[in-house]
Amino acid sequence: MIDLAARELRTLRRQLIQTTGRLARMVLPGTVKPGSQDMANRTVRLLLATGEDGSEILSPPVRWPEPGAGRLQVHSAPADDAQMDLHSPSGTIGTTSKAIWSTYDEDNPPPSDQADEAVVKFGDSTVRLTA
Repeated sequence: MIDLAARELRTLRRQLIQTTGRLARMVLPGTVKPGSQDMANRTVRLLLATGEDGSEILSPPVRWPEPGAGRLQVHSAPADDAQMDLHSPSGTIGTTSKAIWSTYDEDNPPPSDQADEAVVKFGDSTVRLTA
């Protein structure tokens, strides 16, 4: 005879494990895989982790948001090794996932450390706006 209470508990446990996994995959930190920027499709691949055997665990090709796409249009491709977060609102990593800008680090330092200025830097050119 099947114990309905035990079956229900197993079902609930399985659903809890699935839900916990989806929540854990909603936002994953990563870095831009060098050379993965596809300008024709405007996608990039993120290095999410390294496996025990040293293999790279990569995201699928995902799009990144631009700083401006309305009347003011700004184009800025992610740099190699730049920190980005993989956002997958449903918890399923795939075509609806997006690579969102993260923060600066040792590989990509900020263009300024002053609180009273805004800086735009591209290559060797720098524009500084101060209060």
